[in-house]
Amino acid sequence: MVAEQVNGDGCCREQPCCGGEGSGELMGLCGMKPGQCGIIRRSCADGADAAYLRALGLRCNQRIRLCRANGPWIVEVGCRGGPASRIGLAKALAEQVMVEVTVHGSRAG
Repeated sequence: MVAEQVNGDGCCREQPCCGGEGSGELMGLCGMKPGQCGIIRRSCADGADAAYLRALGLRCNQRIRLCRANGPWIVEVGCRGGPASRIGLAKALAEQVMVEVTVHGSRAG
């Protein structure tokens, strides 16, 4: 088993993000811990907030990793082994994003 190396902002540099399957556990983005991965399942935002979240790439079925919690929440978007972007969200927006936490299985090798 290879130990993940996590830097100070909670993002893993050793393995690609979100390699696991959904756990079935749904929580708000604000409930995630730094370094934790998930799949966006829905947004409670409407109007301009919903449009803004979509423009940032925070859409249903998008895989994310939480890099930092609290002021602002830093989220790595589109991080499953390919190029990723990091964005910052105010708490009011982060609270509106519902995420299914992913479970990382063990790797044989």
